[in-house]
Amino acid sequence: MEINFRTECFKDCGYNESAYPEPSIDPLDDPYIRIDIYDGNRYLGDLVMVKTKYGFWETHCSGIPHDYKGKGLGIALYKEAIKEAKKRKIKLRSSLTTSPEAIRVWKSRRLRKQYRIVKQGNRYVVHSRRLRKNR
Repeated sequence: MEINFRTECFKDCGYNESAYPEPSIDPLDDPYIRIDIYDGNRYLGDLVMVKTKYGFWETHCSGIPHDYKGKGLGIALYKEAIKEAKKRKIKLRSSLTTSPEAIRVWKSRRLRKQYRIVKQGNRYVVHSRRLRKNR
């Protein structure tokens, strides 16, 4: 399995591969950041970060195909989103209507081992500080 990602920013986020929107020129003005995950050339799914009016960015994931579940791809996709959020200095949290699969990813030890994630109400919030590495 050869996993890779593609990240682009959009003014309007399209989910239809045949009508893939053109990437924008100024990503700071765009309300959507889309991260696609591939196995080689096969598209597996995406995670979209949506800018809210409260200054947070929320995650929305299209899901991973059934035959790829249980291989850590959801965690890899969320790690990529957290890295992208940190690179852009944006606040990232889960959406209000988080799926059971996404909740498992947010609660996973593999994600929490690297990032400080706190449950606040019905959401999971990524704190800006990364956890210290064991000495």
